[in-house]
Amino acid sequence: MEYGPRRPLFVNPGYEGLTDFEVKTFSLLLKNLQKKHSGVYTAEKNEEGKPKKIVAIYNLIVMDHAASPNLTVVSNWSSSDSCNVTLRCTGPHESLNSSCYSTLNSTFCSQEEGGRFLSITFNLTTVSCNHSNVLSWSQTTTDLTVVCCFYTVSVISDGLAPPTEDSSCVLRAVRLSAVLVVMVTVIIAVNIRQKLRANTQKSE
Repeated sequence: MEYGPRRPLFVNPGYEGLTDFEVKTFSLLLKNLQKKHSGVYTAEKNEEGKPKKIVAIYNLIVMDHAASPNLTVVSNWSSSDSCNVTLRCTGPHESLNSSCYSTLNSTFCSQEEGGRFLSITFNLTTVSCNHSNVLSWSQTTTDLTVVCCFYTVSVISDGLAPPTEDSSCVLRAVRLSAVLVVMVTVIIAVNIRQKLRANTQKSE
């Protein structure tokens, strides 16, 4: 754009509706910008009879709001009372791995170094992948009670309803419970049969 005491304000057609210029203070406000408007902007002073003079240079970067990251399970292993899970936090331009060790009473996660816009946080049963920039922040979470099978086994053994999510842990826990029921039933049946046989032998 150009402005002078003896000339009207001229705005480049590509910036129509995107500028507010204050003629008294020579301040320029750019608004509703898109990523295509990123670039180097130069302010020049032009006095009659003198060469143009650069008074300011601005490097403008137009950024998107932080996109929601992806949090995926790379590997997991569960025992009867603990769980080891490797998670991958992925943003638009980088990814970050984290290894988590969880029990019913505590959870600890360690993450790779080098993530500029990504970070991983955790509490007892939740791991979160965070993506941020200077404009905003977004988060994706994973519930360890679904990923770690020992949570599901513990819940079922306590007589509570298992998680409703479609999880292989739920299927494994249900299968384990079914196996335990069958084993108990067989043991009871064998004991009853042995007692009946012993009673029969005594009566003979």
